[in-house]
Amino acid sequence: MGELGHVPLGSQGSWTATAADMARLMCATDRLKNHADILTTQSLDVMESDPVPAVGTAVHGWFKDANGRLSHNGSVAYGSSFMMRNTNHINVAVICNTSNPE
Repeated sequence: MGELGHVPLGSQGSWTATAADMARLMCATDRLKNHADILTTQSLDVMESDPVPAVGTAVHGWFKDANGRLSHNGSVAYGSSFMMRNTNHINVAVICNTSNPE
């Protein structure tokens, strides 16, 4: 079991991270010149490009809207998360301790 008391979901793509860690990931791939990115420009270009064949608004694991905002969300029985890189250079990460909409 992970540090937070859950079993990682393995091939289902489970991440264990804090909102601060998710925001750091977004900042580490945002192409801003005030800090280094963890991926090359070429890798970021591929990550943000449309996959072949195109699948809706999905771009290699992210969602990209018509304005160019990248986001990703997820939900498991004990929580849900959302992170977004906005076009105005603001990164957002939110984690809730439940995925129950009630």
